[in-house]
Amino acid sequence: MHGSERPPALPGAELDPRTGAPIRRRAGQFPGGALAALLAFAEGEFALQRAENGASRRAHLEQVARQTGQLPDELGQAPPPAALAHVYDWFLDLSAGRGGTGFGPAPLSAGEIAAWAALSGITLRDHEVRAIRALDRLWLSLAARE
Repeated sequence: MHGSERPPALPGAELDPRTGAPIRRRAGQFPGGALAALLAFAEGEFALQRAENGASRRAHLEQVARQTGQLPDELGQAPPPAALAHVYDWFLDLSAGRGGTGFGPAPLSAGEIAAWAALSGITLRDHEVRAIRALDRLWLSLAARE
């Protein structure tokens, strides 16, 4: 290989649209926009979990879909980015064991996250912890509005 030649890209590698060269990321980085896409997905999912008249918003919208044969836009949301779907699932598992402060739900602590990971046999990478914390901040901000 000569000075200006590039190594071939791995199958499925993300390419720079300007140069066509593989994008090299530091360890612990998500593909561009993946975290923002995860948070947008999560915001929609969290809104569907909110209780309305004794049932979740999702349950109400699913009933509308059954009665009308039309899928409401809120239920047609794209799935989370594949690179972060596992982190969303981990967050849901962690959040299910969330404690409270007497004034509302408590943020997930580093100790709770570490204990959950140890009990689950999962080695969390720093970027995954950052994503869990971002999901937690979003969840708490939406819970505070209720």
